[in-house]
This record gives sequence, C-alpha cells and structure tokens, in this order.
Amino acid sequence: MPLPFKTRPLLPENKQLALVRLKRLKAKFEKDPKFKDDYVKFMEGVFKDGDAERAEHQPKAGNVWFRKYPITIICDVERMFHRFHVSQEDRDYLRFLWWENDDTNSEPKEYRMKVHLFGAASSPGCANYGMKYLACQNEREYPAAASFIKELMPVNELKSLHKLQITRCFAPEHLGTVQRIELHHFSDASSHGYGQCSYIRVLSKDKVHCSFVIGKARVAPTKIVTIPRLELTAAVISSAVSSMLKEELELKIDQERARRPTETQMMADLPAYRLDPSPPFSYCGMDCFGPFLCKQGRKEHKRYGLIFTCFSSRAIHIEILEDLTTDAFINALRCFIAIRGAVREIRSDQGTNFVGAKNELTKALEELDKERLAAYLSQKQCDFTLNVPDASHMGGVWERQIRTIRSVLSWALSQSAGRLDDASLRTFLYEAMSIINSRPLTTDTINDPKGLEPLTPNHLLTMKSSVPLPPPGKFEQEDLYARKRKKSFPAMNGDLDECLMFVQMKTDW
Repeated sequence: MPLPFKTRPLLPENKQLALVRLKRLKAKFEKDPKFKDDYVKFMEGVFKDGDAERAEHQPKAGNVWFRKYPITIICDVERMFHRFHVSQEDRDYLRFLWWENDDTNSEPKEYRMKVHLFGAASSPGCANYGMKYLACQNEREYPAAASFIKELMPVNELKSLHKLQITRCFAPEHLGTVQRIELHHFSDASSHGYGQCSYIRVLSKDKVHCSFVIGKARVAPTKIVTIPRLELTAAVISSAVSSMLKEELELKIDQERARRPTETQMMADLPAYRLDPSPPFSYCGMDCFGPFLCKQGRKEHKRYGLIFTCFSSRAIHIEILEDLTTDAFINALRCFIAIRGAVREIRSDQGTNFVGAKNELTKALEELDKERLAAYLSQKQCDFTLNVPDASHMGGVWERQIRTIRSVLSWALSQSAGRLDDASLRTFLYEAMSIINSRPLTTDTINDPKGLEPLTPNHLLTMKSSVPLPPPGKFEQEDLYARKRKKSFPAMNGDLDECLMFVQMKTDW
C-alpha cells in the first residue's frame, strides 16, 4: 500500500539531524540501563517481524526523510498499522538510523520501515482502508468477520452525513421578540482538573430560553498546583471563551459581568436570653480551654479552664479543672453556682469545636456524660442546652472570651514556664477574670475626659467602681526563682492599665 501523498513531496536532507538525535538517545541509554534494554528489545522485535530492512541503495534526492524513532502502539487490533506494508517506492520516506546488532559503540547504519507507522497522519486512514478492503475480498469465506469490520470499524466518510441535524438555535422562533440576551459562564477547579461551561440566556416579554453553548475541561497538571491557582486558570479560560463567543455569535450580548456583587449578610435579632433583664449569670454559656502544664513535685499534670460567660452582662467566671472527667465538671459547676448564685440556663456546644483546644481536649469532651450533667443541673432548676453540631457560631459569645483570656495570660504564663503549680494557675485565672470583667461595655465616652465612667461587668457584679490594687510588695525578676510562692510569680493587676488598653480595643466589622 503506498503512502497517500496528494503530490509527491521534495524533502530536504536531514541525516545530520537524525545523527544528533541518535547521539542523544545513546546518552540516555548510558544514564538509564533499563530504558536501553527495553528499547533494544523493541527494536529486535521490529527486525525479527520483518517490519524494517537495511537501506542498501542510494535513493533519489528529495525522496529521503529520516524518522525520529519508530513507535509501537496498543490498540484493538494488535500492531494494526504494522500489518500493512508500504510500497517499495515509498519506503525511503521512512528511513532511520540504528546500530547493527544493537552495538551502540559501532557506526550506525541506515534502515527503512517496511510498514506504516504509528504517529504518521496517514496511517489511520490507510489501515482503515486496508481493513475494509480485506473484508470485501474475504466476505464469502469469513462473512461474520467481514460484517463486523464493515459495521463497527471506524471509517473516514459518513455516507449519511447530509442527513445529520443538530438543533443549535439559541433564539427559537416561538420565543417571540427578543428583549435581552445574556451569556453566563461557570468555572471551577479541583485537585483532579478544572473546566468551564457557558450558557446563553435569551429573554422575551414573557418567556426565557436557556441553551448550552460550549464547555471546556482540562486535567490538572502532574506538578502539584494550588486549588486557587487552578480556579484562576479556569476563570481565564472562561474569559477567553467569552471573548470568542462574542465574536462568533451573531447575537447582541446585552449584559456582561465578571463577578456578581458581594453578598451582604443580614444580622439576625439577638435571642431572647441575650436581652432578658435578669441578674448576672442567670443565662450563660460554658466552654473549656487549655491545657496548662502544672508541676507537682517532679511531675507535670495537665489542667484546664472552664469559662462561664453571662449573656446579659458579658461578665465571665473561670474555674480550674484538674481533668476532663464528669466529676470534675460537676465540682466546677458546684463552685460556680455557690459563688454566682442560681442559674436559669447554661448553654454549651457539642465538644467538637472548642477554640484553641487540642486533640485530647476534644476527645475527652466528646466522652463527657452530658446526661449526668443535665441531671445535676435539673436538680438546681437549671436547663442544660447543647448547640447543634458543627455550629460554632452559636457559641461565639463565650468562645470569643477564650481568646481574650489567652491574650491576658500569654505574658504571665511565658514568664512562669516550667514553674507553674495549681495555686499559681488558679491565681492567674482569677486575676485574668478580674481584668476582663473590668473592660468597658460601651465606648461612647471612653475618649472624653469629661465623660462618665464607662460601664463594666464588674460594676454589675460588685457594685464597686474602684479597680483592685495589685498585691503588696515589689516584684523583681529574681523573685521568679524564689521558694515563696506569693512572690515567685508576677502579679497581673500591676499591669492592669496596659491590659485594659489591649482588651478594650475593638475594630469595625
């Protein structure tokens, strides 16, 4: 079977380029022995099957072209292209260089392919034609095989192509007078790929017609690329498609938007328990934070903090937890109720979204006996309410206070690393509670020297306007290593003014 040239080409001499390619191939052989073995094994099969031959004679000028390298394929018909030989007069177009007896140290010789190649644009057409031809020639002897090849093998021509119709009208006649046309592009990406699709939206007086226009998809590159970058790539494709469609479509596009406006979230009304004029801590939220490492002798133990936040006064109360057992929680609740009085309702989350909590904190809180806690609180005429799972925003009032506590404690705890005991931690937590409860609830007159004193949670709790003074005595850096515990840790109340300036800062949201 000849090569299907329309006119016989006159090709330039490229033997030197073929030699350069062969040298590069030899260098790759030296770096990768396995690649060399596989390549040589393939070439041995080419020569053994008679798919190539030595090029002995000198061809006519312009009729020689060296292939880069022969390629095998895997297809439905094994070695389908190699089953069809090339005419003698066309084989010089398929010359290549190779070492005789696979000796890469010898001088390369010229060979030429005797069969059609995978990779050549003409090979599929020639192979399909050859299969159809063989089916017609052997139809009587092998009717089933001939029928299969004729009906199922791909062909180059569709005899019924003129009968094929695809509805592509973006503005159908039944729509009436078109008032507006819009193009809508959607793009997205994942770790596996990215793509986009485009739709056209045609609006008349009382009807709307939407049609799919075009879609493009790409596989993600093998090199790891971030999802935002892939999403940006998909958006760039959508932009290019938009420009192309506006040029190709003979329709006027009346509306174009690169992105939709930012959604404005409407804040819901505060729940009733946030507005109830009840005594402090009648309605409050409960949460845990930690752990903190405390020393007892030569051992270190983990301690946790339990915070109660009043919904009406925004005051907080902190208790220390020796562990995360149900008994420890109940003991902390008893202390809290004994100090702050009766509580009407306590809210808590499901223990899976504690801010700043570590893995063991989350796991322990999930195992907490919530029914036992509810039973204890019911005896105190207190409701124990759990927020829905994965809804941390419902506990934002008390979870925000954990961040404030950490901000207040960060300096003091950094100065006490490795020397913190239970008593000192309890002192720190209580002083942090006092500082946070001294924060102003209103800021209207905070910058006015003649204004009224800002209202704080401590005003509502203690009915006192004076700020607690630091403990007596002068604290030096050397006192951190003293044996007397009362002077071995810095007093946070001494830096009350500085802490208040930090805590009371607010930003617009």
